[in-house]
Amino acid sequence: MSKFKIAKQIVNNNENCRNGCGFGCLIYFLSGAISSLICFIIEHINLSTNVVLCLEYIISALVWIIIILSIMIYSKFKLFKELHLTFCYEKSEWYQQTKADLSELLDKGVYGEYLVFKKLSKRFKKLDENAKVYTSVIIPLGNDNFAEIDMLIVSKFGIHVCEVKNRVGTIIGNIRDKTLSVQAGNEVYEMENPFYQNSIHMNYIRTLLYNHLDNSDFIVKKLYDNSFCNTIIRNDSLVFPNNFYNGGLYENWANLSFSNINKYTHSGIYLTKDEQEEISKVIERLPQYTYAQKQAKIKIREQKYNNGEFKENNNYTIGYFSFNNCQQHLYTIEKSNDTITTYYCPFDGWFRTFPDAECNKVCRRTMRFDQAFDYYRKSIRKNG
Repeated sequence: MSKFKIAKQIVNNNENCRNGCGFGCLIYFLSGAISSLICFIIEHINLSTNVVLCLEYIISALVWIIIILSIMIYSKFKLFKELHLTFCYEKSEWYQQTKADLSELLDKGVYGEYLVFKKLSKRFKKLDENAKVYTSVIIPLGNDNFAEIDMLIVSKFGIHVCEVKNRVGTIIGNIRDKTLSVQAGNEVYEMENPFYQNSIHMNYIRTLLYNHLDNSDFIVKKLYDNSFCNTIIRNDSLVFPNNFYNGGLYENWANLSFSNINKYTHSGIYLTKDEQEEISKVIERLPQYTYAQKQAKIKIREQKYNNGEFKENNNYTIGYFSFNNCQQHLYTIEKSNDTITTYYCPFDGWFRTFPDAECNKVCRRTMRFDQAFDYYRKSIRKNG
């Protein structure tokens, strides 16, 4: 199949038909309303019948000309997108990073990530010329397991860890559930919870940077207190309940602007150009895979997961811990496994990584989260 035929199929598969029909109907009804208004005015002016009929014919002809021109413009817009994919795709930064064949964009999820990457690159680089946008960032975890981040943006605004969802439907579930139900018409299906996914991805990135950056007090404090933003990018057709999420950056990909990016930059503290470069160096040292190589790795991981090789054995420690050389001890829950250690944050209920945390006193250990949380909650109530 030729590149142009593939591009045409990609555009047709992802073209929002409702938008096209809505556009056509809008033009039709607007034209009809304008022609009716003009006819009404003409009929109330003292003109001969022949002149009135002539004007009505002219107006009807103009209405049809407007409708036909609108359809032609809409078709040419689709043609422009098809030609752009055919001739410019392999020159795009997305292709340079992924080496994904044009045919891979026939998958709606992949095409959604491609569109978001283009939009984010344009928006962030307009706001910060030193910004870098990475796609499909793979962090090895050992034994063929890995974490994959849809997009990672390093800019003066901090580090945006992005999860992209190009789905249709209304979300049902809780923000901290591993999976969410999506209702699309009469169909209900499950998808991974992007907020839960991204909280884990942020922990892996934090640990990676802590282990490979210059661990001066200044950069560690900035990275851990101010610089990470949990960023969920969706399309217009994915609807979350009101107040489902009240932290991080959650936006329709088409609406990203300086105002809604800047408001999530904590305390007005920005990363310097040198800090951005140091962070980018760490990310660029990670293994690089083509789209085909990544798909092969995903298959191997799925096989091992189905065989029970990636069963998560968590150990929970309830006790007092200190963070970032802080003199004050925090009573919380430590969760550790073969790949990462995280700590329960009582302010929002998420587990976060703090690689320099120290345990000052152990109160209880268990391998079950329900037991750990029940003990923690009872202790908080008992001690106020």
